[in-house]
Amino acid sequence: MMKTGSHRWNRETESATIGVVKAVAAATDVQPEAIEPLYGSVDGDALNSLLERGDDVCVTFPYAGFDVEVRATTVQLTAPADDGG
Repeated sequence: MMKTGSHRWNRETESATIGVVKAVAAATDVQPEAIEPLYGSVDGDALNSLLERGDDVCVTFPYAGFDVEVRATTVQLTAPADDGG
């Protein structure tokens, strides 16, 4: 069962990309190694670089069936909006 919501990550001890993968793994109850590669949705190096720049950064992208929003200490997962199509 997929769980949406906010997941904390510690940018002092792990990268934003690891935070995203851990959040999706927790939300889907799947091991991180079994989740689709993040690079299919976002450039991991660019994501990490942006989030290292400060607390006022927000990056959003679709990944693994979620709309993902990454901020300084949180990864927010939401179900994608129904496009009506």
